[in-house]
Amino acid sequence: MASKSCNANFSEEERLLLAELGKQYPDIENKGYDNVSLKRKKSSWEKVVQSFITGNPDGNKRNLKAIQGRLEAHETAN
Repeated sequence: MASKSCNANFSEEERLLLAELGKQYPDIENKGYDNVSLKRKKSSWEKVVQSFITGNPDGNKRNLKAIQGRLEAHETAN
């Protein structure tokens, strides 16, 4: 059985950064499934990950899956 790698929880600074990035890239919340929407969404997610890595105050490297999960959790909490 493959072991799961577990990163530290997101800090408050990381959560605030993700909230700001979510506002900067509204395409990540697009519900469309046509080719244009999917390409925009993929491009926006790549930009969010890059912006998060470069702007992360804690220096933790997060992958796309972790960032998507945190943003989805943030959206359902609000």
